[in-house]
Amino acid sequence: MSAETKTAVDLSALDMQKDIGAWQRFKSSRFAFAVRHNPMSILGLLILALLIVMVLTPELFTSQSATLLNLRNKFLIPSADHPFGTDHMGVDIFSRVVYAARTTIWVVCVVLSIATGLGFVIGSLAAYMGGRVDSFLMRMTDVWMAFPSLVLAIALNAALGRGLFQTVIAVGFSWWPSYARLVRAQVLSVKNEEYVLAAQALGASHFRIVTRHIIRNGFDPIIVNITID
Repeated sequence: MSAETKTAVDLSALDMQKDIGAWQRFKSSRFAFAVRHNPMSILGLLILALLIVMVLTPELFTSQSATLLNLRNKFLIPSADHPFGTDHMGVDIFSRVVYAARTTIWVVCVVLSIATGLGFVIGSLAAYMGGRVDSFLMRMTDVWMAFPSLVLAIALNAALGRGLFQTVIAVGFSWWPSYARLVRAQVLSVKNEEYVLAAQALGASHFRIVTRHIIRNGFDPIIVNITID
């Protein structure tokens, strides 16, 4: 066997080993476990993926305009051309739903990003630092929660001005207290675990301990709360 042939065989065997190793890692991953033991979660993931594709490429799902008025076609029943029918102005309802989903997804993502971001910072600081920091941040959270979220969002929107972006910012800043309390509770439940104490003994920074050891091991309820909201 020549040196070139032997080298090619070795490289082929190495590639096969890499493929087998990647497959073994996939079989032992959380995603593969969910596929085997909870297929309904995968169904939900597929529906979410379809919704995202619909939002990003609405023209693939409908050829009708979402703004074109045609009074001769008003109140049409569902058909192949108009799956949801038409409204009183002759506009295709399915197209309006598809294009409106883009705005809905954008609003939800921005609001939850603001709420979870503020809640994560305030809740983790309060629980991890404790003492006066915890008391101050939680009293501030209590004051914020004393006002109804909708009323607070309306007041913030009036201060920021009219517009969709201002409304989204106002709703996001009125929604963070529940996330702050949830994050604080999760951090308190795991911050005295042995692996956290071991990381502290090894000299890990506070930021690394919170992000790599505390939040990662107590983030499941937060994800559930995000999906509910």
